[in-house]
Amino acid sequence: MRNPDRILLIRLSHLGDVVHALGVFHALHAAYPRAEIGWAIQPEFAGLLEGLPGLARILPFDRHGGFGAWRRLRRELVDFRPDWTVDAQANTKSAAVAWLSRAPRRIAPARADWREPWAAWTANVHAPALRAPARHAVQRMEALAAELVPGLERPLRLDASLSPAEVEHGERELVQRLPQAATAPVLLHLSSPDDVRGWPAARWSELARALADAGRAVLVISGPTEAALGRALAQELA
Repeated sequence: MRNPDRILLIRLSHLGDVVHALGVFHALHAAYPRAEIGWAIQPEFAGLLEGLPGLARILPFDRHGGFGAWRRLRRELVDFRPDWTVDAQANTKSAAVAWLSRAPRRIAPARADWREPWAAWTANVHAPALRAPARHAVQRMEALAAELVPGLERPLRLDASLSPAEVEHGERELVQRLPQAATAPVLLHLSSPDDVRGWPAARWSELARALADAGRAVLVISGPTEAALGRALAQELA
């Protein structure tokens, strides 16, 4: 099959999984530098992709927007006209995006690696199934990228290609918040209290204290859903 002119990467959510999918994006961009690459993603995570070198287009999908959101996304897909879709999410929602694109080649993980395997029929190319216990999200992304890129180099790149200005800004913020750090700091990003994979608040407190007792500078960060936990932890550790 000829090289694609337009590739649509589908990873709508969540933040950590979008970071994992960056590995697939970098592999595609390196293997097919002339292809226009678009990314279908929910607006709340799209900021991570803004300014990403090699990304031609962001196709936003508001999951709370009802039928209107699907109609708007359909117009975006018709306008973009991808030759390939690469479903890096593998659930019913991402499968619907791939199907609506009408791309001739629709690539996705092996059916066994889908969270909702009944939707896997929307893909006409599947990556090989992973052998247990190799079932981490990064390994699924490697298997997907290997199906697309002959001679794939590992490990995959997972960086967001920050600009020098963005790196400088981050370094200033870190120095401002941890001005006395004598060693490389440890950043703890809290998990949402309703996340089944998250830790109880007491565990975060124990870890922060243990790191501080070991002489490490610790910075605890959170997003909007962890803000209340962050404030409570700040008071406890003060």
